[in-house]
Amino acid sequence: MRLFTRLTVMFAAATLAVPSAAHAGPPIGLQAFAAIDFNQFAASKTYKAVFGSSSIPGFGGGADITNIWSHLFVRVAVTHLSKTGSRVFIDGGQVFQLNQPAQLTLTPIEIGAGWRFVLKNPRLTPYAGGGALIESYKVVYSQSPDLNESETFKGSIFFGGADFAITKVLFVGGEAQVRVLPNALQSSLASSVANAYNEKSGGGFTARLTVGVRFGK
Repeated sequence: MRLFTRLTVMFAAATLAVPSAAHAGPPIGLQAFAAIDFNQFAASKTYKAVFGSSSIPGFGGGADITNIWSHLFVRVAVTHLSKTGSRVFIDGGQVFQLNQPAQLTLTPIEIGAGWRFVLKNPRLTPYAGGGALIESYKVVYSQSPDLNESETFKGSIFFGGADFAITKVLFVGGEAQVRVLPNALQSSLASSVANAYNEKSGGGFTARLTVGVRFGK
């Protein structure tokens, strides 16, 4: 929570630091949104072995400050996902369940920027961007607390999507993300499973649905 507070303060400070004289185009606006994420992990075999699936949904929200300069926007977003699985042992490619519950918690924090594109249809606004990704990773083994994992992964994110204005204030949207967290699984205790499948990346692909409100233009 402290990390998120610091990042939010930095985000606001960077926005306020933009000289008003340099601003061109529409007035600065704010878009706040709630998000539902459908996450597909690159380390598909590892996640499927431990948590029963390589696709795990998440939820959260964020905010875009738009028209920082022309159609440039900056973003902070935080999402959360969790999944219960089981500690496993891999031998010869075969997965053996050890019947020890493993509770996964991931909290990705996005800090990025992008560009919104103006179309003839004023209700539809496509955009694209990228930025930094900081992901809090935790796995709790209730029967073996000495094996509990708690780490922070750092990487990058690339995204593109479109917003559709339902009213002047309310909008819905869709977004695709590529999350890059190289070698993340090497540093976790799950690395033994990941090594068995030669999977190292903690990133993957995310499809996002959003609903939000906008202030300004």
